[in-house]
Amino acid sequence: MARPTYATVEQLQAATDFKTTAYETDRLRRLLESSSDLIDRKFHRHFYPLTETRTYTDPPFVTPRRTTSTGFFLEADLQSLSSATVDTVAQTVGDIELYSSTYGPPYSWAGTTGSTIVLVGVWGYTNDSESVGTITANIGTTTATTCACSNSALIGIGDLITVNSERMVVTAKAQLDTGVDFSSGGTTADMSDVAVTMDGAGLNVGEIILADSEKMLIVEYNSATEVATVKRAYDGSVLATHTTPSVYAPRTLTITRGATGTTAATHTSADAITRNIAPAQITSLCIAEALVAYSQEASGYARTIGSGENTREAKGVGLAAARRDASVYQRRRWAAV
Repeated sequence: MARPTYATVEQLQAATDFKTTAYETDRLRRLLESSSDLIDRKFHRHFYPLTETRTYTDPPFVTPRRTTSTGFFLEADLQSLSSATVDTVAQTVGDIELYSSTYGPPYSWAGTTGSTIVLVGVWGYTNDSESVGTITANIGTTTATTCACSNSALIGIGDLITVNSERMVVTAKAQLDTGVDFSSGGTTADMSDVAVTMDGAGLNVGEIILADSEKMLIVEYNSATEVATVKRAYDGSVLATHTTPSVYAPRTLTITRGATGTTAATHTSADAITRNIAPAQITSLCIAEALVAYSQEASGYARTIGSGENTREAKGVGLAAARRDASVYQRRRWAAV
């Protein structure tokens, strides 16, 4: 099953000059998944929400300094607790004290004792999210593997998105007719012809639209006048003349359903979408790790990268700095004394 990544393919592409070919997209997603796995192992935690049941058998019980309760340290970050059982007896969740050195989630200690303790909750260092639009068509079955979104600029390949109570991982994006056309008059094959009048509203700043075979990046959009200011011949596409073409955008998302411990469900058009947000330093480190891995793959994992006058030693100095910046998120290992 695909896992969420701490940076998206689009963010990695923006950091360098990678083109959006299907082959390259799959390769970059693999590198981002590998880099995200590496970060999880390095910092002994993950930075996305995971709904999971964890069982503790005869844990060592301790009393932290800022509480009078006796309990045990958790081996993972706990965001919220939904149910608890101690020696097969259900507990009142509100009666279980949760302790954190930062006075809030993630919690690292639970105030309960017993031989077998079962905790059900949302685990992970962060559970931050932001709104990224809506779905624009019903998801009528629990087995559907695609959905349509309203804003392709805000959702990337590798993102963990949530619709209602279901989390999904975005593994690919494909073009979808936006329902907007160029108005009569179109555009010329001139790089300075950047103000495009549309016949219809509904586009977004940051979206890469497709008109005929030319891609354009929307840098400004006036929904009142339906005029988009664009960068022409974007992403290696060819500058061309257009009359009244339909406008496409990569709004069809290929998704892994019921991700990170949730259950696949049906959803209705206009239901809100949110995306998980990792800490900025973790996203930067994920991009750095993936870029170095990409360069090393291209050079056969040699000590140097590039060729000719561009040959240079692969020291990874910038990567070391990114690792230091993100080291504040390394999880401490707890032990009873």
